Amino acid sequence: MRDDEFLAALESCALKEQDFGHAAHVRAAYLYSCAAGFEGALDKIRRALRTYVAALGKADRYHETITVA
Repeated sequence: MRDDEFLAALESCALKEQDFGHAAHVRAAYLYSCAAGFEGALDKIRRALRTYVAALGKADRYHETITVA
């Protein structure tokens, strides 16, 4: 999956849960950082992750400290 497709799938909550492990988290953070710098990337990944885990019915899985780290 191309990078733009990956981020679109994450942001639209179309990405399968089993396809969003640690490496996918790092990939998303890297792609957002390349496009928006640290602060912009942090805003984008926060939004994407919160929306994604809520769509999975697992909103409690979002962890701010881990996201920032």
